[in-house]
This record gives sequence, C-alpha cells and structure tokens, in this order.
Amino acid sequence: MLHAEQEARPRRDLPVELDVARLAQLQVPSRAVSHLRRMPADERSLEREVHPFTNDLVTSSFVIGFRSIARLRSRSNRVAHHGLTSAGTCVAEGTTPDRSPLSFFLVESGRGPGSQTSEVFMSSKSWLAIVALTGMAASASSCGVEKPVGEDSVGVAQSALSPAGNLHGIAETVHSTGTIDRTNPFFQALGANPRTCESCHAANQGWTITTLGTQTTFLTSLGLAPIFLPHDAGSRPDEDLSTFSARFTAFSKTLLNKGLIRFGRAVPGTAEFTVTAVVDPYGFATPTQITNFRRPTPVSNESKTSTVTWTGGPHDVPTAVNSTAIGATTFHEQRATPLPADQAAAIRDFQLGLAFAQISDWDAGRLDADGALGGPTNLLAQAFSVGANDIQSPGFTRNVFTIFDAWKVYADAHAHHVGDGCEQDLESFVFDVHGRQLASRAAIYRGQELFNNLEFSVSKVHGLNDVLGPDLATPVTATCSTCHNAPNVGGHAVFRMFDVGTADADNCSADLPLLTLQNKGSGAERKVCDMGKGGNGVWADVGSFRAPPLRGLAARAPYFHDGQATSLTAVVSYFDKRFNIGLTRHQKRDLEAFLGAL
Repeated sequence: MLHAEQEARPRRDLPVELDVARLAQLQVPSRAVSHLRRMPADERSLEREVHPFTNDLVTSSFVIGFRSIARLRSRSNRVAHHGLTSAGTCVAEGTTPDRSPLSFFLVESGRGPGSQTSEVFMSSKSWLAIVALTGMAASASSCGVEKPVGEDSVGVAQSALSPAGNLHGIAETVHSTGTIDRTNPFFQALGANPRTCESCHAANQGWTITTLGTQTTFLTSLGLAPIFLPHDAGSRPDEDLSTFSARFTAFSKTLLNKGLIRFGRAVPGTAEFTVTAVVDPYGFATPTQITNFRRPTPVSNESKTSTVTWTGGPHDVPTAVNSTAIGATTFHEQRATPLPADQAAAIRDFQLGLAFAQISDWDAGRLDADGALGGPTNLLAQAFSVGANDIQSPGFTRNVFTIFDAWKVYADAHAHHVGDGCEQDLESFVFDVHGRQLASRAAIYRGQELFNNLEFSVSKVHGLNDVLGPDLATPVTATCSTCHNAPNVGGHAVFRMFDVGTADADNCSADLPLLTLQNKGSGAERKVCDMGKGGNGVWADVGSFRAPPLRGLAARAPYFHDGQATSLTAVVSYFDKRFNIGLTRHQKRDLEAFLGAL
C-alpha cells in the first residue's frame, strides 16, 4: 500500500490570539467579546463566567482555556514517555509531537491552523477527549519502542491514510488503489451549496460524522460550516440562523448532541397503518409530513456488506452506492440536475475501495501484532460475498470473528481481571505498560469469545424470531454473531432488517418526534420515533433497521440509528438489558474492549 502524504500546514503554538473583531462580526455577544479583550492572551477562554450565548452553555462549561490543554499535554507526555503524531510517525522519548493535542483533530478535519476561523470553543469533556485521542499515551502504537510482549511473530502491515483518533485508540483507512484520490468527485462540491460528500462522511470521524467532530466543526466555524444548513440539518428547516446563539439552538439537540441529519417522510397511501398522531418537540412534523432524524451511515467497508443504509434494499450494493451518490447530491448538496453518470460511478468506485478499521489500542498496542489480524489492511483482504454464513444456511458458524484468535495465549495467562479488589494488581495495571498490554490483549480475546459464543434467549425481534422460529413470541437461542454474522466484518450476510426496540417510545429521546401508528386491520397501536424499514408501509417492518458492520466502530460514536447510545459501554448495556443476558461487569468490559478493537 502507498502511504498518503499529509498536506503540510503551518503550526500554531499555544497560546492563541483570538480574533475578537471576527467574533463581533459574527454576532458573538458583546459581553463575551469585551471579556476576551480584557483577558491575557495565554488565558483567553470562555470559562463558566462567560456564557452569555445561551443558558445551556452556562451549565455545560462550554469552553476551557488553552493553558489547561498545555498542562494536560505536558502531563500526558510525561506519563507516556513516547508520542505519536497524527500522521503516525514516531517522536523521541521525552519530546513533544509535532502537532499539539489542539491541532490534531482540527487539522485532520480541515479546520485547524490556516483555516479561516481558528478560534476554538469546546466543552471540557470534548477537549479532554481530544487530548486523549492524540495518542500521547502512545505505548499503544508500538512505534519505535521496544515490544513489551516480545518479538511479533509476523511483520506488522502498515496502512495508508490519516488516522482517526478515538477513546479506544486509533483507526485507519486504506484504499484498494493504494492511495486516497482527493480529486475524486467525493471530495468536490457538486451542488448549489458548498457541501461535499466529505461534509457528512469524514475519514477522521469513521467516514460518517460524530458528535465530537460536529461540535468541533461548529465551534471552529461558529456554526457556519457547510454541514450546518437548514434544509436537512437542525431541528426544522425554517429555523432562525442569524446569530451564533440561534445557530446553536437550531443544531444542538440533533446534529451536535447526536450526530443526526433530518429527513422528510411520507407514509404511502397503501400502507397497512396510519399515523394518528405526531408529537414533535419543534412543532414542525405532521401525520402527513413526517420528520425523522438518522445517523449518516459510514461509506467505508461497503464492499463487505449486504446493504449500505439503515433501511435501504434489498439491492445490489454497487448499484445502491451509485444511486445513493445521485440522491445525496440532489438532496444534501441541493444539486439541480442529476449527477452525471461518470461522476456517480467515480464516487461509487471510491467508496467501494475504502477499508476502515481500528489499527491500535491505547493499551493493547498494534491490533495486527503477535498474530492478530486487526487493522484495515487485513480487512481489505477479507473475503466477502452476500449470503456467506447466513443464519439459514447449513454451513452457518457463529465463530464470526477470528481476528484475535492468536491472542488466546494472553487470556490463558490472565484468567483473572485486574482490579478485582487486589491492590497489587491494580497498581501493576496502572503503572506497568507490559502488564497492561498483556491484560488488554487478554480482554480483547475474551470479548471476541463472548461475542461469538455467549448464548442468550431472544424473543419479539422481527427479522430473527420470525425467521428462525414459528413466530415473534417463541424464544430462540442466539449469540451476538447470530445477527452480526458476516465473517470478520460483523454486518448481516444477507439483506435482513431487525427490530431490537431502538425506535420504541421507551428508548426515544425527548428531542425527537414521536409517532403514533395504528394498524388498519387489527387496530393495534405502536409509538416510535422512527418507522425504520416500516416507512415502506408494512406493519411488520416498523422499527426495523439493518445490523450494521462493526469494523472501525470505536471511531464513530454515537451509536444506533438515532445516536441514543453515546458509547460502546452504552451499546453493551442496551443489549444486556433488552435480552436479559445478565452480563457481569467483567464480561461487559471484555465485550467493550473487543468492540473497541474492531
């Protein structure tokens, strides 16, 4: 694979001079601007005493000072001893990587030093995440350091492209052509607005968008970046966007907090149900013009899945990707004429060549080391065909994931869990990089085994119980890999939608419209915040969505179609509760470690 070259950008050291004139021009309240003028340059921030933008900002401590970032960076460097730059190159022990924690995420998103607006406003939690994501604890990278676990049994495959830092480690992308062609129409503005496909499908956000990514973009652009357009983003299309405060109000509850894009839906006249009521917190949706919000699906790994959107299909995947490119440029980019066939085909081929996966874990290190087969290069080589390992085929195996089989040796050597009230073990875990790596690799392997083999009872899941059993009510025995059964990818092997309750009223956010549906024949009612595949008018399909592929999962929080699960911990907890699995806290940790390593 060819290594993609990072574009050289000027570095900006801390502290940063804020362009207060620009803030005033963009209608940031005068009290905030006046306060900034009075502050020393190295302390400028919008701390809790300067939150006139909205009441929400007062309570969320929306911005922290650059001085805190510098302190955190210094501390993390001392702890880690080694650093990793955003381009994946090594730095000497005790030195500072070439990019600061501040610039890491912003440069990769195209909104760092050198961009038109470089003032940064960010929540404390998000800043702490950015510092963590830069890989200052780079013992995980195995980059220029001695291998604490011993010599790797195989050479480590290097991948090509920029990393996507996340709370679990670093994910990377490779392309089947060996490089990322940024002249591809995917990266070009093809419509009436300045958006590109990348606006909602960014490499450093797992080829979708994340809450951290959208918040960063919003705050660095003051809500003026192309993604913040009212026709498909924000609470309703006619929102006031004239001031920073108004833009924050319009986009905060859906796009910023959940990474959601807005779609208009209409129930077909032939539907088996009617929409009898809509409760829309924004007062816009009606029973005849429904508003629903969904996470943009990642455009990576599409060559290894049976369907490419939350509810689309059945379809031939290349044809579907081609059609989606045409539809997306028409709707999201507001193109007046259909996308030319050659440009649609170029976007299709680009997307089908993308492989994205976690390449390193902060504690476990390289995920393609010591016989493991993690990372995007190995994923690119993974065979896939629609129908392979279908749950209804005679050859079905629940051992769907095998990429960490080689790490069984670590699980055998670490049968207990660190921190079970054993003070010596906990101290060793915190301060011993070698021990932490062993324990983390063991946890990832155990999580893989749980995912493949831990049995639990499933009932009332459309797409599973009515496929494997006589009806929805009759329980069937399943594992996680029953639905996520595409080998070493984790999507579903054939086109099939599942209703696991994520759209049910009990799981719906108060920030999303709630629909009441009534079956025309039986009179049965159901309340959902998204009809799911049921948008086709079929009652049985209401609330059903695809089982998404799982590679690169750690890089694209939040999760589910509506972003209701903010972390992998929340995902594991949701299914534990939904299916009464009874996971122990250690099993939950192991499953999270495994999912975070995909």
